Amino acid sequence: MRKLPVLALTLMALAGAAVALADAEPPGPVSELFPVEPGRNAERGFAVAVDGDWLAMGAPRDDADETAKDSGAVYLFHWSGTTWDQAAKLRADSPLPNAQLGFAVALRGDVLAAGAPGEGAVYVFALQDGVWEQVKKLTGTFHGAGAFGRSLALDTERLAVGAIGVPDTTGGAIYLYRRDSWALEQVVSPPPGAGQPGERFASAVSLAGGVLAVGAPGRDVGTGPPAADAGAVYVFQRGPFHWRGMAMLLPPPVAGQQFGSAVATDGAQVFVGAPTADLQGGNSGALYRFVQVAGGWGSRQDLPAAGLAAGDQLGASLALSGDLLVAGAPAPPPGKGTGRAHVFRHSGASWLEVEIPGARNAEVRDLAGFAVGVSGERVVVGGVLGDQGDGAAGATWSFRCPVDQPCAEEAEAVARDRSAGSVGVSVALTPRFLAVGAPRNDGVTAGVVYLYRRAGQAWRQEARLTTDDPADGFGSSVALDGERLLVGAPQGRLPPQSPELYFPGTRNGLVYLYSRQGGSWIVEDGFDPRPPAPGGEKFGTSVAIEGDVVAIGSPRVGQPGAVYVAEKTGDRWMQTGALTLASSAENFGAAVSLRGQLLAIGAPGEEGGIGAVHLATRDSSGRWTLAQKMPGTRPIISGAVDQGFGASVSLGDGLLAVGAPGSGTVSVFQAVGGGWQGLRRFPGPEDRAIPGLGTSLSLLGTRLAAGAPDLLGQGRAFLFDVESGGSREIMPLKSLAGDGFGAAVALSEDFSVVTSPGSTRHDRVTVFAEPHVMPEPR
Repeated sequence: MRKLPVLALTLMALAGAAVALADAEPPGPVSELFPVEPGRNAERGFAVAVDGDWLAMGAPRDDADETAKDSGAVYLFHWSGTTWDQAAKLRADSPLPNAQLGFAVALRGDVLAAGAPGEGAVYVFALQDGVWEQVKKLTGTFHGAGAFGRSLALDTERLAVGAIGVPDTTGGAIYLYRRDSWALEQVVSPPPGAGQPGERFASAVSLAGGVLAVGAPGRDVGTGPPAADAGAVYVFQRGPFHWRGMAMLLPPPVAGQQFGSAVATDGAQVFVGAPTADLQGGNSGALYRFVQVAGGWGSRQDLPAAGLAAGDQLGASLALSGDLLVAGAPAPPPGKGTGRAHVFRHSGASWLEVEIPGARNAEVRDLAGFAVGVSGERVVVGGVLGDQGDGAAGATWSFRCPVDQPCAEEAEAVARDRSAGSVGVSVALTPRFLAVGAPRNDGVTAGVVYLYRRAGQAWRQEARLTTDDPADGFGSSVALDGERLLVGAPQGRLPPQSPELYFPGTRNGLVYLYSRQGGSWIVEDGFDPRPPAPGGEKFGTSVAIEGDVVAIGSPRVGQPGAVYVAEKTGDRWMQTGALTLASSAENFGAAVSLRGQLLAIGAPGEEGGIGAVHLATRDSSGRWTLAQKMPGTRPIISGAVDQGFGASVSLGDGLLAVGAPGSGTVSVFQAVGGGWQGLRRFPGPEDRAIPGLGTSLSLLGTRLAAGAPDLLGQGRAFLFDVESGGSREIMPLKSLAGDGFGAAVALSEDFSVVTSPGSTRHDRVTVFAEPHVMPEPR
């Protein structure tokens, strides 16, 4: 094995008899992780809208391609009952640079409006025969690029489009369009003599019940001298023939509070945000309510928010639906918080704040609450600088706020990586990082490894790693240790220009070693078999890493397999061993596991398909030698051809777990003296086998996770306690036939992970928060 020049698993579920273990609830809060589309600086969640089970997320800095930077996009999601399934990613028919589609979004029923102010346009999409399609492009009569489409409001009859004028020269305007024809009905602007240059009329707009509320946060208020940027809100009412000015709502005459940065109305009341008001310290923000009364609007009422602090900017965004009001407070002082939303419920004559948690994977500097939406009991929160998928890619979460209950998080709406496939064929987990392999193996699309970082009580995608070779199987195996990642590509080949080639052009396999540097995962080194076997290798079918030791399994083709070992000395990685057998050992190296001075090697094809596990030890000189063979027992399923003992192996402290998916069992051995003795076999001698159990294993302490994927039926996964013999089934949010649930599993102190690389309901990885409670003995 030698260093690989730096370049820019097949799992089978075998049949068996079913067994019913004690039913149990999921071990804790459940998250489904989907591969995220790369999107550095896309600013997803800059604008959000929700109506029923549909959610829209604007990404105004998304790039259509290299020639259309910041052209923007809008993601549409539909609620499946457990997750937000991406239904569409919408772009303009001809994306233009800096158009910023998605700067503002409005959603009502089967119609979505998206502003592209950099182009001076609003795009209207409609749901037709299950597909969202562009049906109209609107442009302002008097306002062009940089103005038209900066704010939007949509009701059942009209669309209001805000166009902000150039500061100190012209005022803004609201364009009102009829939904039945998308014909321009009226252009609304401040009444004669009322507007001010630079007041930013149309910065925010809300439309409901024949009332139009328009924010002008740059308005100067009062006299001698006026309070600069105190802000104002204009209220218009629909008459028999046109919209007419009704009132001007004003804040306390205090400079710089930008009253009107956000507005929300239901026709009977108007809520106004003043995000830079100093109510609870500099830029804490403030929230006001005005009520329509006979002849005008009632006096201003303050809505206090719990825990408000300097820098929070309460009122930067607002949304109103029925008895729920949501106000964003996205900007705590740098390094102090994630941003948040405040939720208020109408109760009697008052609006009372409802408790809402932060997202479980929220992080500092997310700017959560930069945009908010609400529909019925559902609240949506955009965090424009969240790094789900890359720096400033943005993030959006939804919450449920039932009557008389605190709000609870539903799920994150994730921009899916549409190129993903076979996500979860391999998985590795540490307390801080989660690696998920997606090798594809279709010969067309390069494999990918998705790296997730623990964020709060959940996870975020930190990196998307791939190669230039669409046929190398990159991601077929993964292993993590600290901030190092090992990735197997068992069909990889060295580039033609590489020196000292063995068998040029042969796909003997490659393995990549990454290390995390400054938040990025960089190739530290790479390996290929040295020398490769004449019949060909499957180098990288399995990988393991612990400290400065790497083990790489290569079952080879038509001859005994091999396991290569490399160690780091100084700043160089060097091959220190190549373990193989003199006699035929089919699939020797199909699975490997490292623990201290011990290396476990699975050979599931040995002994005529019964399988075996070989144990190698490292002596004081660093030499690895095969020390013990543990053959599988005869199949316990009548008529079974293969047991596959050794298809998966996992070493712990004095423990070894071995999967035999052909017999649907997992055996656990304990180190005793200088040898190993059988401790337990799951399900247990009195139970029947579980089809495919032991396809995947992960042992941590006395906890053992085991997967039993079934690509024809519904896969299963289990958590066993090797000390007590207790067991618990790990239940997915939703399991469908063919999804391969249990194809790969992993454990850490706080989480268990189960993958589903099938294509039934989109590739996904399910993460369960594990309480420190072991299964009870059966």
